Order: sequence, then C-alpha cells, then structure tokens
Amino acid sequence: MRPAEGQLPVQEVYICRTCGAGHFESHHNHCHACGESLAGSFIVRSLLRIEHVDTRPTQRITADDEDRQRQGFELITTFRWPERDGALSVRRVRVTDDAEEVLAIQYASAATVSRLNLGLRRRKERHVHGFHINPVTGWWSRGDDEDGEPEPTPGRVPAQRVVPFVQEQKNALHVRFPGDTATETVTRATVQHALRRAMEVRFQLEEGELLVEPLPDRERRAGLLFYEAAEGGAGVLTRIVHEPGTLASVAREALRLIHLDIPDDDSAPIPPADQLADVEGACVKACYRCLLSYYNQPDHDIIDRRDPAARALLVRLAQSHTAIDEPIAQVTNPEHPPVAGDGWIARWITEANGLTVPLPLWVLHERVVPRWPGSYAAVILPDTPPAIREELDMHGSTLFVFPADTGRWPDAFARLARYLGANA
Repeated sequence: MRPAEGQLPVQEVYICRTCGAGHFESHHNHCHACGESLAGSFIVRSLLRIEHVDTRPTQRITADDEDRQRQGFELITTFRWPERDGALSVRRVRVTDDAEEVLAIQYASAATVSRLNLGLRRRKERHVHGFHINPVTGWWSRGDDEDGEPEPTPGRVPAQRVVPFVQEQKNALHVRFPGDTATETVTRATVQHALRRAMEVRFQLEEGELLVEPLPDRERRAGLLFYEAAEGGAGVLTRIVHEPGTLASVAREALRLIHLDIPDDDSAPIPPADQLADVEGACVKACYRCLLSYYNQPDHDIIDRRDPAARALLVRLAQSHTAIDEPIAQVTNPEHPPVAGDGWIARWITEANGLTVPLPLWVLHERVVPRWPGSYAAVILPDTPPAIREELDMHGSTLFVFPADTGRWPDAFARLARYLGANA
C-alpha cells in the first residue's frame, strides 16, 4: 500500500477466524494453515511495524499513567508458517488415544509470529483501533482514546492513526481442539495454562521462555499457539513433536500440577478423570503453586483446576499417542522423468517411500539426487559421482552416506529422519 504524502507506510492483515493465522497479502482466498475461506476474516488495517523505539524518562507518574496500566491493552497474536522451496515447511501431528483424535498439532521452526496492539481494552469505541502518531517526529499522541480525533494544528502535519505491531521468527506449535473436545472458555483456558506450566517443569524452563496465546482471540479460543520466546529457542516444542511419549509425559505433569494424585511411574495407568483425588493441601480453584502466574493475569478469573472437562482432556492426553503426517517421498522435479529400474536411486526411493521421507527429491546435473536444500541435507549413494558430492559439500550440505551394504541403510535412514525432523 503506497502511503499518502506526509503519512507513514502502513499495511493490513487478514486474520483467519478459525485458526488465527495471519495473511499480510490480500490476494489469498483461503487460510494457509487450516484451508478455511478468508471471506469472513478479521481485517486490521493501518498496521505500522515497530522496529526501533526511542524513549525518554518521565519525571513523575500521573493518574493517566496509572489508569492506562490498570486498563491494559488489547493485544492480538497471529502467525504464519514459513515456506521452503515454494512449499509450506510445517509438520502436522495427530494426537490420538484408543478412542479418537484428541488434538491436532502443527509445528514449524522459524514461524513468523506477529503481535498487534489494537488499543486500550476499555476504549470508548471498540471498532476503532490503534493510536495517533506524529508521522514527522514519530512521537505518540497522548489521550487520544478519551479525547477523540485530534484537531489538526494550522501549519503542522496532522497525527496519523496506526496500529503498531512487532514481528519475529520463533519456533511455534499450534494446537487445535477437534470438534467439540473443549466447548467452554474455562476448559480451554485451564488446559492452556496447565500445559504451559507442565512444559516449564518438565523441561526446566524459566518463566517467560515459553509463551502461549489463545487463537483467534480470548473469547473463542479455538486453538493455542505455543512459541519459544527465549533467544534462539529452547528446543522444547520440536521434542514434543518428534519424540513419542513426550506430550503424554507433559500431560501427566500437568495433572500433578493441578494437585491431583497421579502415580509417580509414568507407565502406570491413570484412573478416569472423575475418580481422581486431590493431594493433601490442594487449593480450591487455582493458585500460584499450580496454574496462576504473572503472565496469565487476564485469565485468573476463569482458570479452574476443578473443571471436569479440563481434567478429562488432560487424562486423555496423558494416555495418547503422537504420529507425524508425512508426505511420501516422490521425484517431483518436472525436469526429470520418474525413476524406474533396479539402480541405487530406484532402490533408495523404494525404501524411502516405505519410511515416508518428508521432502521431495531434487535433480542435480541431470541426476536424481535425494536433496533437501531448505534443511541443507543430501544423500550420497554408492554411485554418486565425486563431482556432485564435492558440489554438495561446497554448498554446506550435511551429507548422509548410504553404503553399498544395504543392511546399514536403516541406521542411515534413522539419522536422516532425525536431522530433517530437527530442522523442519
């Protein structure tokens, strides 16, 4: 969008009302994360990305400052999955128990997480978003929400109303409740904070290293977005996706955190949710020993560890299984015909299809080479020419050698799968 003369350049975002994914390009018709139509999406206009901020010390705290802190701001979080080689780089995980699907999970490293500030929570006009800023000096106007639109001063540039937002790349995990698994706000909020606190305990994280936001907003809570706020990421979310049993152990820890008598042995069965007893000294609804923290103050009134639906969902998660949905490996490069015969590459593709390698093959110098440029990985087979091996090595690819002894291939496939999973 081209800014008017004397105005700051702004953007707009289309936020999916189903999953909360954000689309900064208006030409999209469907959500890239869930596939739903964007026809009824929530549109936020006049977005101004904040990258550098200058501040100045205040001499005293006024009543206006105290009231602003009390009211708080209406913040919205949205996300976009990264793209590699023209396709979304996201892992889809099914979480099931003996009955049916419990949760649907998507995970990506380096996902784009955006935080939008729509204004004060108690502003007069809820449909009016943003704050006034002087487009020349960059200073924010004060008292705009109480005083209305500022009158332009003769000879001066009028203030511009914008919605400030910040944007970062984070390891992110999106959790959706399928069907009517959780239909109440209390249930969703309780499960949200129980899982976050359990991850902190399970992986020994400092408070604030792992954050979670309800999506598309706090009223609907159709899903949850976990993201690693620590610089460089803590590596927790990828373990939940790729290590079987990790999510179940987190759910068990969550049940212990909400003061329920859970067996110490993780392999021991858990009684039904309605038969679980509280431990001695358990709180009534929630406390700072279990679910309450500085970071979830807006939800303190609705968090309830006694909620039967929340307990039932955590019990199902504690006895669940995770499985990654992977596309079957295929030669998708149109410049090369399908591989057939009994050569090394044909044998490798047959084995890879049985193990579901996550990304397509590539062609290099008219040869089919198992290669994942986005993850900087490539496979070396017994008949791979030395020139190709040298070129791959020069480009910084991690090479996985599959020897002529096919009995050693399962170990090589296992190493390749672990590497691609960690760098997805």
